[in-house]
Amino acid sequence: MAQKMIKLISIDKTSNPRLYKIIVLIEGLPHQFMITVESVTVANQKIQVTNGDDNFSQIFKFNQIIASNICKIVNKFHNHENINLPIKIELSLGKMSTLQKA
Repeated sequence: MAQKMIKLISIDKTSNPRLYKIIVLIEGLPHQFMITVESVTVANQKIQVTNGDDNFSQIFKFNQIIASNICKIVNKFHNHENINLPIKIELSLGKMSTLQKA
């Protein structure tokens, strides 16, 4: 089965503590995106919402699993969890995606 090779290679803080610049290799080509992490209250509980910029949304509009996995990694980084980059993100057609340290 065909696979798309996507690797998250960097997450950088910006002057805005809720905004991160990420670089993702897609089939070996670098793409830069801005990701925002916000805390919102839903049903009296705080949750974190992670969103990519318009370019991120356009690139991954047909690969929501990959977009979600990238956002989860950025969210962990935002919460000061240990992230070992680069991280390979695979989506095999017909199979569930996996996260692996590259």
